[in-house]
Amino acid sequence: RGVFGAHRSKAPVKILAALLSALLLACCFTTACQPTPESSIVVGSEPNYTSADDKCTIGELIIPEIWIEKDMETSKKYRISADACIEVPHITECRNIIVKRAPFDSTKIEKIAKLFVEDMSQIYIRDINLTKQEILEMIIAYERQLAQKSEERDMSPAEINIILNDLYTRLETAPETKQQGILSFNSKSEGDEYIGEFLLNNRKTIIFGIMNGTSLYIAPGGVTQYEGLDWGDGILKIDDIGISEQEAADIVELFVSSLPCDNMTLIDTKKAQLVEPSNEYIIPLYVMVYGKTNNGLSTVDVGTGYTVYPTTMASEYAAPWPQDIILVYVSRDGVIGCEWNGASEIDYVDKSECELIPFSQVQTRIREQMKYRYSYLEDEKYARIDPIDICIDKIKFGYCITGVKGNAERARLVPAWYVLYREFAEENGEGTEAVMVLNAETGALMDPRIVSDDNSTAE
Repeated sequence: RGVFGAHRSKAPVKILAALLSALLLACCFTTACQPTPESSIVVGSEPNYTSADDKCTIGELIIPEIWIEKDMETSKKYRISADACIEVPHITECRNIIVKRAPFDSTKIEKIAKLFVEDMSQIYIRDINLTKQEILEMIIAYERQLAQKSEERDMSPAEINIILNDLYTRLETAPETKQQGILSFNSKSEGDEYIGEFLLNNRKTIIFGIMNGTSLYIAPGGVTQYEGLDWGDGILKIDDIGISEQEAADIVELFVSSLPCDNMTLIDTKKAQLVEPSNEYIIPLYVMVYGKTNNGLSTVDVGTGYTVYPTTMASEYAAPWPQDIILVYVSRDGVIGCEWNGASEIDYVDKSECELIPFSQVQTRIREQMKYRYSYLEDEKYARIDPIDICIDKIKFGYCITGVKGNAERARLVPAWYVLYREFAEENGEGTEAVMVLNAETGALMDPRIVSDDNSTAE
């Protein structure tokens, strides 16, 4: 989950892109369970269920601790196997939950902002519009690139001319200086974007979101890099943060208790560092992840590090907003930021317990869906690509959001199996993390991604 990407480019167009993309959020999920490979299938000591009609509650469900199965599906183009630990919380029941949107209106935004800044008049409008001087500098840089006639340049002369014409047009109305004023949330209408900045611990901190949206970001500008990130020539290791994990957890628990949220619990802790694009600072920190919970069962955060493939065609049951997840950034200075996506409130909890399909059927569904997901590689147009190894390395049980038909203000949290796996190409051995989610009641494929509207992919 990064903001203000620090990618450098020779082309000035990417300077403009970096300025404009400074408003965007980009969000990694890491695990450490490594069961020992075996040749047999590990399914538990009791007989497996065989009938599709055999459903049971979570307390009756027989779930193994690990699932090891080599070559569950093989072809000339791919091999699928499981070497996975299975994580299920210690719960005796699970129920479907209806949640309702809890949008960030001006009152709610100010309540959260005041946890970081005492005086709202200290939050200034962050102006991202280019001034005349900035545009002139870009024009000069492009014209020099155009005159060089170098084969190594990033863009063709035609592409550069298009950008130059756009810059000359914008130059006519560009302001002489950056416009700065106090950011007033009360003046914003529903759907308006806002972005502001203020000082926290003498460091510039950003606040942005969409009025009456379900996401809010407050943190120092920079890129969040998580421990374990592969640099290409090494793995990122976060050393001393200046505060213990328990101290950080205590601070964050107090902070979250001050937020206007309900039924949120700590579901993950990650070491990370916040890096300002110009390398003016690097802040080591803990990222504490909170998710919606009920009776011990919580939403699962897969972040943006995992690939989530489209599940179905456009569906009227698509999730109207993302999973309710709060990230809290805590350093030796205390809480320095938070990112809250999919804000919701529990509206209703089903009286009856969920009836779940046996785990043996879940395994069957996983085999079927994985085979289907990669069957496209058998097409002749992929004949020259290297074979892919797909290995399931973790399965987690938790809630996943799905839409309520005809009601964009409500969504349902249903129990689901999160299948976390990696794709390995023979050529370089690098793995791509991916996730597949199955409804624990029906075995249907689900989609936990952020979606744009009520007709996006999710089922």
